[in-house]
Amino acid sequence: SLAIATTTLYTTPGSYLLLNISDLKDSISCEFYSDRIKSRKKIVKAYREYESNKYEIVTSDNASFAIHAPKKLGHFSKTVQVFELGNAKLNVTDRKLLLDALEMEGSTINITFTLNVSRPISDYSDHVDDGFVHYFYEFSLKITNASTEDDGVYTCTAITPWMDIVVSCKHIYT
Repeated sequence: SLAIATTTLYTTPGSYLLLNISDLKDSISCEFYSDRIKSRKKIVKAYREYESNKYEIVTSDNASFAIHAPKKLGHFSKTVQVFELGNAKLNVTDRKLLLDALEMEGSTINITFTLNVSRPISDYSDHVDDGFVHYFYEFSLKITNASTEDDGVYTCTAITPWMDIVVSCKHIYT
């Protein structure tokens, strides 16, 4: 699973790597704060566990992270990062009035969350020469049969994998 995996990458100084993520859903969890009853509940747990058949995570095919390796030789670890994505306010009540006017029953709503951020490889440096990781995740929280009871704030959290990056040069002697 992405959230607990450790990936070791071997590369050369200053190189660029692009890694696609196929199991992004495993690292996402979401909470819902109900405006109506003023309470919070977890609706999507990591590892694709959903509170009910009402919710689903839909990921894009372009989830990735880009790595610019440090220019110096060595072993670097990028620890697990936890990113809280948005506090998406959903007001189904206004949509419900429109749906009722159109005589439509039930609706599906997608709330899109995007992570587009760069972080230094070393937790002790902000210098680009020391390397960085750029995360790009985009996914939607799909809410089926949305009703006024779904009015509230939706917050999702994405967990990135632990990475060990080994930067080395192979010297060829003649």
